[in-house]
Amino acid sequence: MDSIRQWFENLFFSEPTYFIFLNLLWVLIAVLVAVLTFKLIYRPKKSKYSRYRLFGEDTVWIAALAICALSTVALAGPKVSKGMKLTPGGNIDIGFLVDYSFSMKTDDIGDRSRLDIVKSVITNFIDSGTLKAGDRVTLFVFGTHSFWRMPFSEDFNILKSQLAEISHPQVYQDDSQLNTSLSNVVEHLSVAADKDELFESRARLLNMAWFKNNKVMFLFSDGGDNDDADLSRGLRELNKRNIKIYSAGVATREGKNITIEAYNPDGSNKSLQITVKTALQIQRLNEIATRTGGETYIIDSLAGITGAQSFLKNSVNTNRNFSPRLIASGESQDVWWELLSIPALVLLLIIIKKA
Repeated sequence: MDSIRQWFENLFFSEPTYFIFLNLLWVLIAVLVAVLTFKLIYRPKKSKYSRYRLFGEDTVWIAALAICALSTVALAGPKVSKGMKLTPGGNIDIGFLVDYSFSMKTDDIGDRSRLDIVKSVITNFIDSGTLKAGDRVTLFVFGTHSFWRMPFSEDFNILKSQLAEISHPQVYQDDSQLNTSLSNVVEHLSVAADKDELFESRARLLNMAWFKNNKVMFLFSDGGDNDDADLSRGLRELNKRNIKIYSAGVATREGKNITIEAYNPDGSNKSLQITVKTALQIQRLNEIATRTGGETYIIDSLAGITGAQSFLKNSVNTNRNFSPRLIASGESQDVWWELLSIPALVLLLIIIKKA
């Protein structure tokens, strides 16, 4: 009942001037009532075995008046300001999980850092035209901890804006980017999916699980994992929600030394210089992809950067579900055809009865 009430509250008319035709309908209804009253009063005396029908052939006129009334309302252009709309399906929710720990500052692929390469790959994919209206995107960044930078959104520009803000400081003032924990981001995904308000309202309103968009996550990292915690719990929760992760390893197997400045845990005002060699570590990335039904791709050269677009595009298109579905919509929707379907059904019944 609440859904019906909300639908009427959101109803408005784009051409209300057509309601003037209802004045003529009231006149016709008054004439019909008068005729029926006259026939009722002056009908012949009822014999012992006879029966009279109150309306008889006049039922056609009642149906005609109802059709005219509904057609007038349809001409007034009824719309709902928001609600649900039927789509042919094929929409998908896409998440980008970006490792922004210090090792991603390494420039062992060309002359750019691994993080800059990831940002350009994602931006080029967003601009490639693979995504379509109704698709939703979200962004996570992770190092020691995982951070949800934006909820699922159909506004791709928000994602690009959030992506542009990801960077490395000149001096690492805390340990948030000095370590990497893949288990934290994996476990964070299921929590974020449950907090997706649009997803929850859609499922609660329709009570139909198949109306959910398929969810695909792209994990960009060099694979280094200081935490090395068990991934089983997080991966198990993702499988319950049918969320796939496609891993992209961004680094060369040879690796490269990187020197960074970090805070001094002893409290000294002078920062510490740390030199570490980091290289591609594919094992954990493979495990995450394999156990969630995804695949792994390696970006370790300029050719790998170019080929990443095909990897992203194929992964997205493979997981699109093209079954028709109802989705929540904030756009105004025409509903005149729904009103006209009622008189069309009435006419069909009349034709069947007269046949």
